[in-house]
Amino acid sequence: MIVFGAYYLLFYILAFCTLAFWKSWRWFVPASLLVGGLCVWAINDLQTADGPGALFAYAFVGLFMLGAVAGFLGRLIILATRVSRFQLPEKAVLLIVFVAAPLVVWGWTQWVDYQQQNRLRPPSPACLDRMHAVSVGNVALEIPLAPIFSLSEQYDWDEAYFLSSNHRSRAFCERTQDGEPVRLARMSITTGPGSYGHRNVVNAPFCAKSQPYGWWEHLCQKEVGESLQDYPDKITLSEVESYFSENNSLLDSVKEAGSTDLSEIRENMRNKGIGCYETNGYRDDVIHCTAQRMLTDSVQIEYMFRSNQEDRDAHALLMEQRALEIVDSLRAPE
Repeated sequence: MIVFGAYYLLFYILAFCTLAFWKSWRWFVPASLLVGGLCVWAINDLQTADGPGALFAYAFVGLFMLGAVAGFLGRLIILATRVSRFQLPEKAVLLIVFVAAPLVVWGWTQWVDYQQQNRLRPPSPACLDRMHAVSVGNVALEIPLAPIFSLSEQYDWDEAYFLSSNHRSRAFCERTQDGEPVRLARMSITTGPGSYGHRNVVNAPFCAKSQPYGWWEHLCQKEVGESLQDYPDKITLSEVESYFSENNSLLDSVKEAGSTDLSEIRENMRNKGIGCYETNGYRDDVIHCTAQRMLTDSVQIEYMFRSNQEDRDAHALLMEQRALEIVDSLRAPE
């Protein structure tokens, strides 16, 4: 370790000396351009590097660049002050820059690390323990702070509260701390144990202690079997008016067709039924399906599940029942 530290220090010193001791602009400028070109070439060459040796190469190149920048700044300060009355001691300037450059970089990395740690800081225990009031259209819900929820006050997901993210969860806690329901245009619930990010769900505080939901044990199971699933992979509640108000082109096409009544639009959405498709996965008999229906006169429910061709219709009925059970378990008390 000491040997590697000595090599790192040597690279820094050599790079610093390549630019720190030129006496005139005549040699300082071309030397700076040459060293800068060398650094650019080294960075481009490292982009194709692979293996454990690449980590050491990155460290050496990084220290060389840091030393070159420090030497460049030190000599630049000295040459610039020569034309003015206020001239700085050359040795003092070079010593200060030589020591300060690594300290500045170290301080910057510590600040970035602090910001990252603060971003990843989990919500407070009080926020994790309480329920959060939300509503989608005329459906009032109370949800726990769990990573299975994604919430958006607009129909798109640009500014959504993804509760799988700690910093978005903390923002959502602040949004609901006054107890007033947050009006949502869209909410999705990732309920399938085979879904992407399931490991994060299992390790979350939501799964750490028993919850009063019939689907909790299924969601938080660590081992996922290959049999047909008992619950949908994902459930999405959407307010119909928000959908059409934020998709003006779709609403215009509906109007051009002569249907401006939202009741007719809801009826069309109710009749969409089930759509399935096959994937090139490890099991050829599995199909992925999406089903939609109106939950209320203003809210649509959509649920995604996996099945096979033979059991698709019967399984779809089970998935609809389970999707409704999950939504009903989250409804706010009257």
